[in-house]
Parts: sequence; structure tokens; C-alpha cells
Amino acid sequence: MAGTGSVTGFTSNQATVTISGHVPLICRVNFAGGDGAFNQSGVARLGTTTEFCNDADGYRLYASASHDADPANLIVGGRAVALVPGADVMIFDSQGPASASRSIDYHVGEGGGGGSVTLRIEAK
Repeated sequence: MAGTGSVTGFTSNQATVTISGHVPLICRVNFAGGDGAFNQSGVARLGTTTEFCNDADGYRLYASASHDADPANLIVGGRAVALVPGADVMIFDSQGPASASRSIDYHVGEGGGGGSVTLRIEAK
């Protein structure tokens, strides 16, 4: 027995789906301390930073030495950065979003190494 039937035609419809969202700005620096012991060259291993910032323009990493800090240098990833007591010193300038780790050492100056150092990350 032969059957008869019809095929229903399909039409081509187009749809546009838009998905949007908000990505929060996250900039953080974490610090894992080292032993802080001075070697024979007067350099102490302070520790390692772990940095993350998703700002499209990048971020800056600053070190702030206390007012009572002795003149000294931070060695950041092998590069010397002079600390200025009571002032912020930029130790890294990212040109875009990034995640990085850096070793931080302390080279004592003439004064013997008193005071404290604070790290701060800032989106551009």
C-alpha cells in the first residue's frame, strides 16, 4: 500500500543573542616572606610577590618605606630599586593585564637597615 504525504517546509529564521556581563576589576599583590637572613654581601631574601591585575591598562607596583627607614635598595627580580624613606617608589609598571611573581631582596645601606617597607598594587 502506497502512502501519500506532504513535507512541511522549514523557513530560515535568524536570531541574534547578545550576552553581556560585568567583570570586576581585581588587582592584588600577595607576599610570601623569605627567611630575611643577611648574606655576606649585606643582602637579605625578603620573599616573593604574587601579583594579579586584570585592568586593561595595566597596573603599577609600589614600595613605600617608613619615615624611619634607613636608605637601602630593594632588589626586585634582580633589578635594584632605591628606597626613599617616607615616599612611594614604583618598582614595576605593567602595560596591560598580567599575573607575575617576583623575588624581593633587601640590600642594606649605610644605616644598618631599620624601618619597614609596604608593597601596594594600583590599577592604572
